[in-house]
Amino acid sequence: MRHIFIDDEQYYWFCSEYDGVAILKDMKLVRILNTETGLSHNEVKIILKDSEKNLWLGTKSGLTVIPKSWLKNNLYSILHK
Repeated sequence: MRHIFIDDEQYYWFCSEYDGVAILKDMKLVRILNTETGLSHNEVKIILKDSEKNLWLGTKSGLTVIPKSWLKNNLYSILHK
């Protein structure tokens, strides 16, 4: 693991050197993000949150932004339905 980020909803984002990001909640895998799902590169070095609660992933090929609306509609809704 290169970096671990914990978001406001207590999801754990594990950044890897080769496989993108694994997102876990309550120790269960919720989703994997990689180049097949839209990341600019599978080597993710860091995740930061901006003032509008969008997430910025720093990858080997540059930045990938995950908008707050995507988080709400595609990630957080998985366990909150």
